[in-house]
Amino acid sequence: MKNLIYSIFRTEDEDFQSALLTLTESWSLAKPIIRINIFAAIFNNEDYVRKYNILKDHLFSVYPSSIPTFSLIAQAPLASSLVAEVQYFDGELDELRYDLYANVPYVVYENEQVKSLYISGVQSDVINVSFRQQSVDVFNTIAAVFEKEGFGVCDIVRQWNYLERIVDFENEYQHYQAFNDARTAFYATGQWSEGYPAATGIGMQSGGVIVDIDAIKYSKDVLSIVPIDNQLQIAAHEYSKRLLISEVENKTTPKFERAKAVDFVDDGGVIYISGTAAIRGEESLHNATLKEQLVTTVENIEYLIGDENLNHAGMSDVCTRSYKLLRVYLKHDKFVTEAKELLQRMFPSLPMSFLLADVCRDELLIEIEGIATY
Repeated sequence: MKNLIYSIFRTEDEDFQSALLTLTESWSLAKPIIRINIFAAIFNNEDYVRKYNILKDHLFSVYPSSIPTFSLIAQAPLASSLVAEVQYFDGELDELRYDLYANVPYVVYENEQVKSLYISGVQSDVINVSFRQQSVDVFNTIAAVFEKEGFGVCDIVRQWNYLERIVDFENEYQHYQAFNDARTAFYATGQWSEGYPAATGIGMQSGGVIVDIDAIKYSKDVLSIVPIDNQLQIAAHEYSKRLLISEVENKTTPKFERAKAVDFVDDGGVIYISGTAAIRGEESLHNATLKEQLVTTVENIEYLIGDENLNHAGMSDVCTRSYKLLRVYLKHDKFVTEAKELLQRMFPSLPMSFLLADVCRDELLIEIEGIATY
């Protein structure tokens, strides 16, 4: 996980296939690629399926024997027509393996002490069935890959959950709540002694349910996994029932930590920063401007990985830390100019993506996630 390089590429090409060609020519082939996330403006499932097939065929042609894991995420980029986030591998090539399960590409990094699994774009075969069924299908596929590769559910350290129209309802189920209930059932087989994964649950304009995962098995001689709570916020998995939106009775909480550290012995580490919004305790910052929510969100993140909070998590030896990238989700495209100006002043030169997406609470205008190293 520490041997990954994160880069963001953009294009103004309006044609999807031409834009893919432009992006592919932009990123380096000098280092092997682990993961490609493509963000595009796709507003219905028919168009999503068409563009997904174009992307899949393109990547299989470019990487016939070593296709990176990939996902197509229907979140309209707010500063270009298409955005690609690319993760490169910077390590020993003989420790890297590309594989497939049911046409889902995934990547394994393995040596004598660590085995990491990267899987993206896990979807149901049919994205027009019920949201609950799609969620179950996704987790069944992940479970099958885990069984094949010898992973358990508690080995997940980071999970991205992309949910079409996240706050909409399907009968009595809110989409996000339907997904959370399926996730809870999937997680029920684990003991979670090292805390739940860091995670993001965020909306898309189309595409059903998509999940990306980083998982790791390891020797405790080389690293440890540290769950990081935020003392400014109640843990999401401890939210009170009144915050769970659904007309069914057995509602379950979102199962994730505010951050998760992969802490290498005597060699720094990586902090996965979960999707973070303007929430204090468990309450949203209501009736606030974009700037007010953005400032509160950044304060939450800065405190989360700051000295006081890391000391509370048992990570007192972290001296310096640096962000590698931020991903910024905005509820309305009208906010992008203000958000970019504010964040670029706060984090000059830091790679950032700005994407159109509903946040998991209707009153929230912005959510930010990131990756930091130390």
